[in-house]
Amino acid sequence: MTVNNHLDPHCEAILEEYRENLPMFGDMALKVRNQLKNTFDEAGLLVAALEYRVKAEDSLAGKLELKGNKYGTLADITDILGLRVITFYIDDVEKVASAIERLFEIDWENSVDKRKVHEIDSFGYLSLHYICSVPEMPYRFEIQIRTVLQHAWANMSHDTGYKSGVEVPQMYLRSMSRLAGMLELVDDEFSRIRVELADYRYI
Repeated sequence: MTVNNHLDPHCEAILEEYRENLPMFGDMALKVRNQLKNTFDEAGLLVAALEYRVKAEDSLAGKLELKGNKYGTLADITDILGLRVITFYIDDVEKVASAIERLFEIDWENSVDKRKVHEIDSFGYLSLHYICSVPEMPYRFEIQIRTVLQHAWANMSHDTGYKSGVEVPQMYLRSMSRLAGMLELVDDEFSRIRVELADYRYI
């Protein structure tokens, strides 16, 4: 047993539970990823990427150090296993969501639809976050769904320190907001053009 000197005994016990179950998390990540891929393939739904990861030990330790008292056991932490589905088109987000709802039990209380956020600069953070579970696994997992452009925006804004808690000059905030609006328009237009082209083929 490895002891983290920054954690109290309760948090260290949670961390040890994580270590003991790490192989299972890896197996489950791959299993859930394959379930999603097979479902998308059967539905003819093309996605840009299907990513998965198991939270790293140092990341979990940092989380426990900050708010470990919030969690009774490891099962109370919902993002040990995380997956992300990146779609080409914004209207495919709902199709992916529907597939996920059929495959897994959804913890609606802890799931978040960030698309309902209406801040002018929130484009890259509008992903849909589902907290899911399956009968054979006592731990919940998170699936995020976002478009390629939303994903690109989230990564770029993170790299530039945007929304990092560091004060950013107003002129840069304004520029970032303008870019967010432009990308959101592009996302909508790509979906609109696809629908209209599909209709055109049947005229």
